[in-house]
Amino acid sequence: MSNPDTDGRPFVDVLAENGRPVSTEGLDRARRSLADARARRDPNARAALIERLRAA
Repeated sequence: MSNPDTDGRPFVDVLAENGRPVSTEGLDRARRSLADARARRDPNARAALIERLRAA
């Protein structure tokens, strides 16, 4: 996913340029959080929900 606001630069660099440096611990925590969220996803349940919403 790209963001036109970053002009192709890593988001960590953009944050640092704007006075919001990201620590290694912060990056690790974000990666774990994203992995946990990814593990909780249920594509079949999501598809069923979308179908029910469309039918309503």
